[in-house]
Amino acid sequence: MLLIGDHSYLEAWSREAEGVRLFRFDRIVEARVLDEPSAPPEPAVQSPPDTSLFDADPALPSATLRVAPSASWMFEYYPMRLLRELPDGHFEAAMTYASEDWMSRLVLGFGSAVQVLAPDSLAQRVRNAAAAALDVYQAAARSG
Repeated sequence: MLLIGDHSYLEAWSREAEGVRLFRFDRIVEARVLDEPSAPPEPAVQSPPDTSLFDADPALPSATLRVAPSASWMFEYYPMRLLRELPDGHFEAAMTYASEDWMSRLVLGFGSAVQVLAPDSLAQRVRNAAAAALDVYQAAARSG
């Protein structure tokens, strides 16, 4: 068992993933006792807990995001670091990412609930993608 931030995790072998995984206790819906002994592979038993998901890789770029209260659930699903709560109820957070493409798609999926504050290159990429999507819908509305 591990305590990371404000959450407790169970490190266990996942048959589905065929590897060691961290399971957040408050997300576990059911646990069953099986009619067989636990038998994870030896390397899984010998390795220390892997908490790298929660440790920002200094080699990766980091985005500063403004997160609306309606999207605050994302803190439970993505490796983010809360920087501060803003007076209007929004949050400022940092999140590392490996690809600007992936990060811009993630932010776009949250619509107006998540805004990139930095870096400027990522904010511009999100603005360009949002404008291109809007252009498609406006063209369809004019022709339809």
